[in-house]
Amino acid sequence: MPSALVLSHADSHPHELQRIFKSTGEWNLVVFGGNIVKEEQCQRVENVAAALSSPKSAVQRINARRYLNRDRVVGSLVVYLVHSAPSTEVDIGNLPDIFRPPDEDTGFDYGKVFVDNKSYHVGGGKAYEEYGISPYGCLVLLRSDQHVAFKGDLEDIGELENFLESIQLGGIN
Repeated sequence: MPSALVLSHADSHPHELQRIFKSTGEWNLVVFGGNIVKEEQCQRVENVAAALSSPKSAVQRINARRYLNRDRVVGSLVVYLVHSAPSTEVDIGNLPDIFRPPDEDTGFDYGKVFVDNKSYHVGGGKAYEEYGISPYGCLVLLRSDQHVAFKGDLEDIGELENFLESIQLGGIN
């Protein structure tokens, strides 16, 4: 997946999206949520979050093993949100918990939410355009080597779950 400039929702610092994903053996699920200020789009993202947060979700079962063995990173899955709403109109504290997971030091990890807005000094605001993502958003699952393994609409959670089951990521069966 090529890189694009996005801003951290928490502090507006610019980041190359590719540099956010760590080369630790983790897979990355990027939820391109679109303009979540719009009620319909916000609901679509909340539906994704609810499905991914379900104890029956392959994502939760994959990551449950990580919490059993803190040293296990290979085969785990990290979820990110990249939305296109004006960051000043979205309260990060109101986003679903899956996008701000617990952190022992700070309470919440605010480093999982990014916004496709223009930076004052370095540009940006073109990630959706550069990736060819519609305003309705999509799901992109990246393998640990950052190649796209799955791409689907926000409503394609079932297909994503089936894909994760089919490859048995980290032995989820």
